[in-house]
Amino acid sequence: MPIDSNNSPDKEKEHENSEEIVAESDSSESNLQNKSTTSDLAIQPGPNMSLAPADLHGMWYPTVRRTLVCLSKLNRCLDADSFRGLAQECVSMCVQSLVKASDSISLRRTTIDGQLFLIKHLLILREQMLPFGIEFLVKETSLDFSPYKNVARSIWEQKGTGLFSLNKENALLRFLLETPNAIDIELDSRRQLDSQLKYTCELLIEQQVLQLTGEMSNFLKRAHSILAAPGARLADQPFANPSYIKEIVSNAHRSLCIALGRSSSSNRPDTVKHHTVPNLRNCLHIYLANPDTENILLRRIQSGIISQWRSMYQLVTDHYNDEDRIIIGCPTESQVNHSFI
Repeated sequence: MPIDSNNSPDKEKEHENSEEIVAESDSSESNLQNKSTTSDLAIQPGPNMSLAPADLHGMWYPTVRRTLVCLSKLNRCLDADSFRGLAQECVSMCVQSLVKASDSISLRRTTIDGQLFLIKHLLILREQMLPFGIEFLVKETSLDFSPYKNVARSIWEQKGTGLFSLNKENALLRFLLETPNAIDIELDSRRQLDSQLKYTCELLIEQQVLQLTGEMSNFLKRAHSILAAPGARLADQPFANPSYIKEIVSNAHRSLCIALGRSSSSNRPDTVKHHTVPNLRNCLHIYLANPDTENILLRRIQSGIISQWRSMYQLVTDHYNDEDRIIIGCPTESQVNHSFI
C-alpha cells in the first residue's frame, strides 16, 4: 500500500525547525551573557551571526537598529520596572514593523525573500535583546464591559415594561448596579517574537516543499482518495496515466535541481520556467549568512521533499507494472537525496 505523506515521520520533523533554531540561539546566548554588557550592543554582532555584509548594522532594517539603540540608551537612565514596560512595547512594535515589511517584500519580490528577511531580523532582535538581562514581560489590567452589553440587550427586550419595578428582573436596575470585570493580561514580547519566528520558519518550509515538488503533492492526494475506494485501480484513471505522471515527476525533479544549483538554464527549458524557481541555497546564504541556521532550514526542507518523493515512488511501485515504471522514470529516495549533496 502507498505511504501517506501526511502521516509519515518525516512530515512531523518539518515542525521542529523553529525549536532547533531557537535552541541554537539559546546556546549561543548563554555564552554571550557571560561576556556582554549593555555597551556591547551597539558594536558587537552576536555569535550566531557572521561578519558578512548582511550582518553589518548598516544593513539591519531601520526599526531594528533604532529599537536597539533606543533600548540601550533608556537602560542607563531608567529603573528596571519602568524600563521593562517600555522595552516590552518597543520590541512588540518592532516585531509588527518587521512583519509589515516582510509582507511588502513578498509582494514586490518573492515570498521567500520576505520570509527570509523576517527570519533574519527576528534572529538579530532576539540575540541583541539578551545583554539587557531582563524579562520583556509586563502585566496589564483591562476592564471587560461585556456584562453591560448583556444587560442593555435585556432592557431593549423589556421595551419599557417593568423598568421601574424594584426586583432582580428589573433590567434598568441591573444596568445601574452592574460592574465591569477586571482581567489581568500578560504581555510578553519575547514570546511574541519566538512565536512569529516559529510560524515563519514553518511557513517557509511548507511553501518551499510545495514549490519544489510541483504538482506531486496534489497528485498524491488525488491518488490516495481514489485508492480509498474498494477495488479501485489507479492505472484506470485518466489523470494517472504513465505519460502524465512522467511529466509531473520530470518537472518536479528539474525544479529541485534548479533550486539547488545543480542544473543550468539551458537544460530542457520547454517545461520549467527557470526564473520562477529561485536558487534556494543562494537565498538562504544571502539573507541568513550563517551556515548553522542555513543548514537547519535546509534539512527540514529536504525532509519534507524526501517524504513526498518516497510516497510517489511507493505509489508507482505498488500500482504500475514494469513497463509503466520505466516510462514514468521516478527517481528513488537515494537519488533525490543525492541532489542535496
